[in-house]
Formats: sequence, structure tokens, C-alpha cells
Amino acid sequence: NRNGDPVFNPCGKYMIKLHLNGVYRKVVVDDFLPMGKDRELLCSFSNNKNELWVSLLEKAYMKVMGGYDFPGSNSNIDLNALTGWIPERVAIRNNSDEFNRDKEFNRIHERFHQGHCLITIATGEIPETEADRAGLVPTHAYAMLDIREVKGKKLFMLKNPWNHLRWKGNFSENDAPNWTPEMQKALNYDPKSAQQFDNGVFWIDYDSLCRFYDVIYINWNPELFKYTHGIHSVWPAKDGPKRDAYNISDNPQYRLELRAPQASAVWILLTRHITDKDDFADNREFITLLVYKNNGQKVYYPYSPAPYKDGVRINSPHYLCKMVEPKGISRYSLVVSQYEKNNTISYTLRVYSSCEFSLSRITDPYKKEYEKR
Repeated sequence: NRNGDPVFNPCGKYMIKLHLNGVYRKVVVDDFLPMGKDRELLCSFSNNKNELWVSLLEKAYMKVMGGYDFPGSNSNIDLNALTGWIPERVAIRNNSDEFNRDKEFNRIHERFHQGHCLITIATGEIPETEADRAGLVPTHAYAMLDIREVKGKKLFMLKNPWNHLRWKGNFSENDAPNWTPEMQKALNYDPKSAQQFDNGVFWIDYDSLCRFYDVIYINWNPELFKYTHGIHSVWPAKDGPKRDAYNISDNPQYRLELRAPQASAVWILLTRHITDKDDFADNREFITLLVYKNNGQKVYYPYSPAPYKDGVRINSPHYLCKMVEPKGISRYSLVVSQYEKNNTISYTLRVYSSCEFSLSRITDPYKKEYEKR
């Protein structure tokens, strides 16, 4: 209605706003939903019978992604589609230089309580017997509802979106030794009442989380950045060699100029457009972004000099490159790259920055009257 409140439509027509392939889109759906022979819904739904939005949102997303036999994605991609918030993937790799446990916990703890991000945490492959013993589901994403540090214990409150099946280890509802009266009071948690009803919500300590979970997905509020600009483009399969190990002169290239009054954060998001269901089901497109500190000149050879930021080629639709750059004017070349180029791809390159910047395409310096072979 005019106040922006959702209302029931007797004609059954609804319009959903989703963020897809780099832009916001309107998706029109009706209110027909898949049902079983006993009139039970065969899609996501709310336990509150007056709420239709859960099923409608899912239907709109499924419509765009090719139907209810959707092969599945991850919560990072889904939350970006629902909110437009910037997707970041943090792999939990114990004893690795890339994953600093304490630093990551402190960053999530601070930013989550400031309302800057949404967080989901996913398990990887877990052997069936181990998963049953732990009360966890393999390759499954959990919503993070809270994060606390109490009496030296780092704790996460997670929810299984299935609304049942909970963690059975440290700080589960049956873990009497850890749930001292002080801990119960500090976290406002009563294990006895939790034992009565399984709603899929549980507390888990950080050590156990790092052992059993595989990746932390963070979606950041884009309003944290004062400046943003995006470019939508296409990379034809015929441009350049199949692999860009020796020559990247035909890759899409962009000049980024930063004008920073002080040290500034700059995030660059490369989004490969999903145009076919197979882009998810049988995804063989590995994309990344290379950043060169070369005054914004065209780049011909990938490693002469080596890139300032050398991205990992991943088959997710989103690749995020994060930089913190010094005060002053800096110019960079951004190069879109693929592991092996088999198909023409469409993509969006979007820069988020806390300082003013300009982003433009680097064109071929050769005159058009000459032919290049």
C-alpha cells in the first residue's frame, strides 16, 4: 500500500525486488505454490500461516534461477540477491597465514554489533557418522544471530534454517559443565527450557566452530562507502587466447584513479552474470580480478611486473578484492581474468570507496586504421 506495508493481493500478483547480475530488478510472480497430494507446501514457508512473503521471495528467486529444481548456491550469493549487500568469503583455514583467528573474531564481533554486516557460517564435507555425533549438517549454511566474548570464551549463537537439529558439543543445551549459572546469566540462556524444544538455535564456542565449519560468509552494507560506481560489460570468447598465462592485452582492462585525502578503503567487486541454469549447476567459469600498480597503463604481460593484487580464480559469481590505499592520488590498472575462456561472459565491475575516484575503460592505444595479428 502507500505506506509501504505489504498487503494481500486478491488477484494474486506480486512484485519482488531482487539484486541480480549487478543491478536491482523487478520480478513478477503469481501466488501459485507447489503442493503435495496432502496439500502440504513443497517450498519454503513460514510457520505463521498469515505470512506469505517467505514463499513469494523464494518463488521470485527460483523464477530467475531457472525453477524449483535449482541446484543450490551459497548464503553469500543469496543474501546479495536479497539485499544488494557486498559479499565477502572468509575460508576457515586453521594454522594458515591467510586466516588470523583472533583478528577475524574481533572484526566480526565489532562490525556485527554495529549493524554493518550480515553473517552466515557454512560447514564443509563432514563424514556422516561425525556429522550425526556433532548434530551438524554437511555443506550447510547457518545464520549467525549473535556473537559474544564472556569470561574469556568466544561464543557464536547460530541457527539452523531447517528450524531443528542442533549442535551437540560444547555449550549445547545438554552441556552442563560449561553452562555455569554465571554463563547462563551473561548470555540470558536457560539450558533446561532449551532441552524442551528444538528450534535449531544453539551456542557454539569458537574453537569448535573453527574445527567443524569451513567458511564464514559476510555481507557488508554498501552504505559504509561514500562513493560507488559500476560498469556493466561483455567479454567475448573470441577476444584473446583461451588462457591468459602469457598475454593479457585482450582482457577487459580498467583505469582506477583514487583521490584520497587520507588512507582510504577501496573494495572492488567483480560479478559474473548468471544467464543460464547451468551457470550454477555445472559451473566451469573461474574468474578473478588482477590489480596492477602501474599508473593506470595498459597491461600486456601478466607477470612483468607482477600484479599488486593477484586474485584467486574461483567459480563463484562474485569475486571481491579489498585494498587500503595511502593518502594522495594513486592510479591502478584493473584486469578481468579467467582460468580458461570457453564462453562469452557478461559481468559487472563495481568499485566501493571511502574517497573520490574515477573508473574508466582502458582502450587499445593502436590506431584503428592498422590491423593487428
